Amino acid sequence: MEKKIIAFVGNASVGKTTVLTKVIYQLKKEKQKVGYVFDSIRGTLMDMSILDCPEGRKLVLFKHLANEYTQLLRKDTEFILLDRSIIDWFAYLRLEMESLGRLNELNPLEEFIFNELKKYHKICYFVTEGMHYIKDGFRPPDDNLRENVEKHYRYLIDKCVSLGLPVFLVKGNDVDERYENTIKVIKDE
Repeated sequence: MEKKIIAFVGNASVGKTTVLTKVIYQLKKEKQKVGYVFDSIRGTLMDMSILDCPEGRKLVLFKHLANEYTQLLRKDTEFILLDRSIIDWFAYLRLEMESLGRLNELNPLEEFIFNELKKYHKICYFVTEGMHYIKDGFRPPDDNLRENVEKHYRYLIDKCVSLGLPVFLVKGNDVDERYENTIKVIKDE
């Protein structure tokens, strides 16, 4: 049985986790076998200061990748849903390395990342437009950060599209609309 890996990717506060939770509920209600990987740092004991350096961001990226493979190894799942993916962690790493003038050092890792993305059945990119940014104490307080990381998301998503990877834009003005759009994509409607 081929597992369908579906990544929910996009900037902070665009509805990924909320929509993912609703999708998990719906698929389980339909008796689908669902595995999932939630954000690999939120809700853990990991110190958030680990994100203050490129090495820490790489660690979180590879932790997330390990969590993906853990789900792939499970025998009891048909769907694996990812709240954030290696795309997300790589977008933030690119931003960090760009600020240090070291973006070109990521070329070998970028090749590895895009090879890993070939296993994704669908990449649901939650666009920033249409969603109000909610400051909740967890997300970065810097409004410019969201804009700056968005250009790295767009670079990565554009490259996914150019490589023929299955990218779907998730739009909507609220999470309910985004849920309806996402569930249709997942069910191939």
